[in-house]
Amino acid sequence: MIRSRMFKPLVAAFLALFIMGCESQDKDLFVKEDILTWIGDLVALGDRRPGSAAERSAQQYVMDKYQEFGLTSITREPFDISVWDAGSYSLNVDGQEIPCFYLHYSTFTEDDGLTADIVYLGEGTEADFASTDVAGKIVVVDIRFGAFELLGITIIEAACWNVTNWSAYDLAVERGAAGFVGILADYFDRNTFYAPTDNPSKPFAKRTIPGLWLSRSDGEILREHIATGENPRATLTLTGTVTEGETANVYGFIPGKTEEIILVHSHHDSVFKGAVEDASGTAEVLALARYFGREDAPKMKRTLMFLSATGHFYNYKGHETFLLSHMNDLVPRIVADICIEHIGKEVKEVDGQIVPTGRNNLTGMFTTRDCLGLIAAEAIVCNGLSRTLVVPWAREDEMESDALYYHYLGIPVVSLISAPLYRYDSIGTMDLVADDQLVPVACAFADIINAVDKVPLSYLE
Repeated sequence: MIRSRMFKPLVAAFLALFIMGCESQDKDLFVKEDILTWIGDLVALGDRRPGSAAERSAQQYVMDKYQEFGLTSITREPFDISVWDAGSYSLNVDGQEIPCFYLHYSTFTEDDGLTADIVYLGEGTEADFASTDVAGKIVVVDIRFGAFELLGITIIEAACWNVTNWSAYDLAVERGAAGFVGILADYFDRNTFYAPTDNPSKPFAKRTIPGLWLSRSDGEILREHIATGENPRATLTLTGTVTEGETANVYGFIPGKTEEIILVHSHHDSVFKGAVEDASGTAEVLALARYFGREDAPKMKRTLMFLSATGHFYNYKGHETFLLSHMNDLVPRIVADICIEHIGKEVKEVDGQIVPTGRNNLTGMFTTRDCLGLIAAEAIVCNGLSRTLVVPWAREDEMESDALYYHYLGIPVVSLISAPLYRYDSIGTMDLVADDQLVPVACAFADIINAVDKVPLSYLE
């Protein structure tokens, strides 16, 4: 017999789906060219790192769109951050320049760099470090990516967001190394890699030696040189600045018949120009704001709140700040959290080139209630979302989603996120936006929001 705690949410979901029928009105208002234009506008601003001029322009852009689309009580909420910016960076080994990229939030060198012996320690295990005295030396390690699994199935053999031996950096620090070089052995043959991302608000405070990334092929050259050279020496240079700065969340409302809130959000910041991460998610939120904010739109039971957050690469600092600031007013009113991130194409490496496979990237729609899972599944099928799975999200599970902190608070969540392998790279440009999915995703979330609006609060709890 179905227990009552399961029965009520299922009944609520089926009722909402029956009423909704996947037929939100006026879906022709979702126009692919408009969504692509908004993505392009954000990309044109430049690298939208929190505290930068480009990110401030993105804040204003979203505010202007909210105003244009009829949202009310539009608010910019600033907060302070420490802004880390790289200047020059290089690696010279015995007179040979090796192309590299900086390890963000790591400590800077003097302008002329640091010169020291350079040693290769395999994957940087405890045993590797035990075998070599690294004090005062530059340590080179192969960086490995672990598998990504969904529902017990291995989806990606080497996922760039799952660095399995990041502890090698910590070991290098503990053993007194002067610098760190990571060879991206499981990545595309590229060195542009803005990760790992699990950082506190002042993340560079933990990265107390300078670091650089090397591509797979350049790493092979360096390994061979170290193995065959006699007392190899290197000069590692990483200069830059740390300044106190300001960033801001932006939000607005479409008032409903009640004070209960359905929150809809993405993040407008990005470490690079970020067409896929995450101008695409921001543009989807704008599309939904325009759709529900139009003058002839039926009035919703619940108030819709549209949030464009920042600080994604500062351990979700924007969401943390928002939640802490509104724990006694807005947060208790949120009955559901809707999050949209990364509408991108799948790619593969062919002869050293990154090329689309012809499919959109595999996407998860993570849900935290049975009824939300059913609603999401129906919306996916009815609107023809490609390669999109509904995935139950357990309370104890961590995931790189902007919905993470809402999930921890027990707020019901529907979070759509894909994780393209280039998400921390500068190559996530306009040509890798899955443009054929932009309208289906918007239509699906219109259906989801309309359905959630009809689900009684007691069934969401």
